Amino acid sequence: MALSAVNETQVHLTPNSGEDSTYFEIFNRFNRKVNQQGDQQKTKVDSITLQMSSEIAREGSKLARKVGRDGDFEQLNKQAEFEIQKYYERAGGEIQAVLDTVVKNIQQDFAEVLQGDLVRHFVASLESKQIDISTKY
Repeated sequence: MALSAVNETQVHLTPNSGEDSTYFEIFNRFNRKVNQQGDQQKTKVDSITLQMSSEIAREGSKLARKVGRDGDFEQLNKQAEFEIQKYYERAGGEIQAVLDTVVKNIQQDFAEVLQGDLVRHFVASLESKQIDISTKY
């Protein structure tokens, strides 16, 4: 009996080209959504990091111009460190906001795919072929 149930289950789990192609199309839609979000947001993150790098370089240049000219170099160095920390924290907050947006957008994109006709038809097809082994044996 158990072997019969396993065999019947295997028949229903055997690859079916129609269902497989639908599954892969759904998967590809998810994949495209993720890639689109990644591409769009990568530019924003790159811009944030370039801006931060520019600000840090500017602080370094200001500090370098003061070497040997100002008696309180230690204080200037601490001020530069403070400014760099501010740039870093601001950039981190901006990048976190971009990532939060990515997550929100991907959730919305996935919801659209999951509510689409292709997924509905796919799920209905799977449900129509579903077998309940527990009632047969």
